[in-house]
Amino acid sequence: SRTEPMMSTDQFLSESDYGLLRREKCSNMTDDQFAVFRHAIERFRLDPFGNQVYATVRRAKNGKESVVIQTGIDGYRLIADRTGLYAGNDDPAFDSEANPTKATVSVYKVVGGLRCPFTATARWDQYYPGEVQGMMWKKMPHLMLGKCAEALALRKAFPAELAGLYTTEEMQQADRDQPPKPIADAPQNACELPAPPHKPPAKANR
Repeated sequence: SRTEPMMSTDQFLSESDYGLLRREKCSNMTDDQFAVFRHAIERFRLDPFGNQVYATVRRAKNGKESVVIQTGIDGYRLIADRTGLYAGNDDPAFDSEANPTKATVSVYKVVGGLRCPFTATARWDQYYPGEVQGMMWKKMPHLMLGKCAEALALRKAFPAELAGLYTTEEMQQADRDQPPKPIADAPQNACELPAPPHKPPAKANR
């Protein structure tokens, strides 16, 4: 009878889990793209089946594809907490309660026995994804902008642990003013290749 390949004692997911992930969520990825995703899962130790981490394959204007690893703000907090040095954060501070254009967050890390702040600011014009993708941003602007600021601050405090990993809210601006990608499932299952960029019909000369 067939036996499952020997799994390293510190491997995060089993080989059978990776086989299931490949078949069910990442069937449209190339082998190299899936290998990048697998490496990220092992490095960050986040569960793709629990929607803690997922991969999107983005196509640049020159046609070249690249894999972007994404998580939610909770994934960032989890990775920071595992270090044993994460000491919480302040609530976001906004320049305006009525119409925020920037949010600032301080994250705390224990450095040399001291609780030290790492502060970052996210600006609306840099992260708002546009009219097509911006429904949640219009509905909950403080929450969305605050998440981006917290992600920036966490990455500043824990650069080695969070390098190469981005939050969903940060990456939404990459699809600014583009229609939603035709992915059957939720964004957490977004291992599928994106559709080509939408081009509106040319306007006739008057």
